[in-house]
Amino acid sequence: MPKITAYAPIFRDWEALLGAVQSNAGLLPGTDPLKAELESMLAKTREMKVQQEDFLGKRRATTQALQQLVDQGQEVARKLRAQIVSSLGSRTELLKQFGIATRKRKSAKPAEKLPVIQTPKAATPQESGTEATGKGDPA
Repeated sequence: MPKITAYAPIFRDWEALLGAVQSNAGLLPGTDPLKAELESMLAKTREMKVQQEDFLGKRRATTQALQQLVDQGQEVARKLRAQIVSSLGSRTELLKQFGIATRKRKSAKPAEKLPVIQTPKAATPQESGTEATGKGDPA
């Protein structure tokens, strides 16, 4: 998967995740440490992004530090989402609020048998009562 170089979608994703966790705090016991860590990562990452834009000479080092923070933040977001799935279950529709796809059980359908089509045999000249020359009755 290619790395994302535009950070606005990541910031919006983290903000949406944090907002959903905040509005459903009663349903998600034990997520406060991860939520606080992601909030801290978001603030640090935003500050680093501002520094990246201000320091053209230090751009490479700042970009590397920014990417490292984004990678760490993505990992914390993954852990937070795993904690949410663990708390709520993998089939609840509430998971959509957190950017998590619900898992639906696929029912095993028996394979349908296709009907066998019988093709008629081609008649040979002897069976049809005509000669191989096709001139009609041999008598």
